Amino acid sequence: MKLSKESCIVSDRRRDTAGAWPNACDTASPEHRAERDRRADILGSLRSILVVIALSVHSLFEGMAIGLDTNASGVWMLTGAIAIHAVPIVFCVGTDMLTSGVKKMKLIVYMIILSLNTPIGILIGIIVT
Repeated sequence: MKLSKESCIVSDRRRDTAGAWPNACDTASPEHRAERDRRADILGSLRSILVVIALSVHSLFEGMAIGLDTNASGVWMLTGAIAIHAVPIVFCVGTDMLTSGVKKMKLIVYMIILSLNTPIGILIGIIVT
């Protein structure tokens, strides 16, 4: 089947599930496509790790804010506020990682890491005060 230039342009207007622009006129060899897919997997893993690191630092400082507070009502208020805003963040990150192809076991490890950072921050805050 011979493709015209117009059909190649039309096919470039829709993205696939990984966000890449598919190209019906892609004449790359299977080896080149495999290499391109491998690089995309590496970039996706790197992106996931960076998101987990960024949110871990964020959670650590949130926990420190709780641990540094000396007023009991302030502690409960901060805990509630952090819990309320953490739920949609973790939900969105989790669904984004699932749809981008992160393995479920790796996702569970990421979520455990994220969930441990706030209590660690609380301990750091308590130790500092």
